[in-house]
Amino acid sequence: MHTSTQLAKILAIKKDLDPELAGLVCVFHDVYTLLTGEYRDHGVKAEHYVREIVDEYNKRWGFKIGSISEEEVSVIVDAVAVHSDKQKFSDNPYTELLRDIDSLDAYLNGMEPGENTGRKQRVRLVTRELGLRVQV
Repeated sequence: MHTSTQLAKILAIKKDLDPELAGLVCVFHDVYTLLTGEYRDHGVKAEHYVREIVDEYNKRWGFKIGSISEEEVSVIVDAVAVHSDKQKFSDNPYTELLRDIDSLDAYLNGMEPGENTGRKQRVRLVTRELGLRVQV
């Protein structure tokens, strides 16, 4: 989670997106699996946990260091819900960023980006975008 968050901030800066929002998208992308131990449909099932955690954060800390808006929660929930489908492409920049970063982070941690998963293509695209020479 930490690695993908930092990578997301770097890519967000490169894409002229909000790096803090990109980081939050990555913080929450596997929250369902983390809290339940279940992987199946973990993106779609994450919304309840995202909202619960954000609500608690906003109550405890939002007034001190800035709250997370409902618009930002919607961006997070939308991206997290579909991030596992790496073969699809959308017009949502945060969804695409999460799919790319999830693929890159898995690759950097030794996961083989199988041919039919869409990860290999995403790793190639994002490393090229970042100016990295990587053979995948």
